[in-house]
Amino acid sequence: MSFLSAYEIVDAIINGELKIAYYFIPGKNGKLKKFSTKKFVKFPASADDDADDKLVREFFLESLQPDSITIHVGPYAKISDAVGKKRKSSVLERKGDKILKVGERGQLIFLPEEFLLVGTNEYFEVSDKIGASVYSVVRNTDIGLSQLSAIIDPTWKGILQIGISNGTRFHKRLNANDALALLRFHKIDLNPNDALNKKSFDSIKEKFRDQRPHFGLDWWKLEAEEGRSFFPVRKEYEPLGDFDKQQKNEARSRKFKKLAKLILGLLPIPTIFAAGVFAVDLKEKIDETLLVGKELESISHRHIDYELTNESYAMNKIFVEKELNKNSTIIFSIKNQKNNVDVDIITPNEGEFKSFDVRISKSDQNPASGRIMLYIKR
Repeated sequence: MSFLSAYEIVDAIINGELKIAYYFIPGKNGKLKKFSTKKFVKFPASADDDADDKLVREFFLESLQPDSITIHVGPYAKISDAVGKKRKSSVLERKGDKILKVGERGQLIFLPEEFLLVGTNEYFEVSDKIGASVYSVVRNTDIGLSQLSAIIDPTWKGILQIGISNGTRFHKRLNANDALALLRFHKIDLNPNDALNKKSFDSIKEKFRDQRPHFGLDWWKLEAEEGRSFFPVRKEYEPLGDFDKQQKNEARSRKFKKLAKLILGLLPIPTIFAAGVFAVDLKEKIDETLLVGKELESISHRHIDYELTNESYAMNKIFVEKELNKNSTIIFSIKNQKNNVDVDIITPNEGEFKSFDVRISKSDQNPASGRIMLYIKR
């Protein structure tokens, strides 16, 4: 197997083994031109081509790389939470999913540490001789966006769903039709043999199609059929046991946060400061609830405030209400201004104990200050 060169990709389009259509392409004045139906890339150019055929072919050639093509951010993305006024105004609810209308809004904003499922601008159809793999583009990884790997199997028809994560603590942005990933095509050998005959291969193809709920879907069809999910997935995670309880805790915490915001909105101005203190304390309690779970107990002096300047480390002795043994697990949560500290728990090797030492050390030369919260897991 070898990747197709730019020339071979064009040959595959000419031979009908590869078809590519775009939902929109760059238009005049920086605006995107949307097509009402599929407009496939056509080669070679002919006298019968209209203006749109020429624009689509030009955009494809701009996206063509020596042995790959660039695929782009499409009109929709599946998000986890519709926060903020601007985001809420551009969200479409469909089959329980929150779908961000990227094409309408013109941009895709990634919240800190957020995972999104992004649909491609491109629609593909490949023959049973063509497959493809999705690769990251450096311009996105440079800003902290990481992409999950994906493939296009032979006989694929449809748009692609690309999982993208923002691993940073900052908002990131991609515009509609920005480069999303690279697609590298390859040809496969279909010569039947004793181990896998033609009938068996056809059976594999049918099974593949049955397992892909988004096979054959395109944006035009999804927009026209209101009952369809924009991003159908093969596996819905079903939380069990403790994770189910954690999800309930998270849902409960979101309600608390909304209630706190409502209270702040109703309070008169002189009490805003006090309410702010209450909200911070409430948030800490919520965070503790999410971290602790059912088998964790708070330590008596669980809050350790620290401030490190020229000193390399600080030692704090913690006393607990109940005796603990060496098998007890100590869990801590760090809340600091700068994420440049390491925490070590120093406990006796044997026997029971009622206290232990916590050492906080700097991992770089910068000052550090913040708070550490500790818990014991029974």
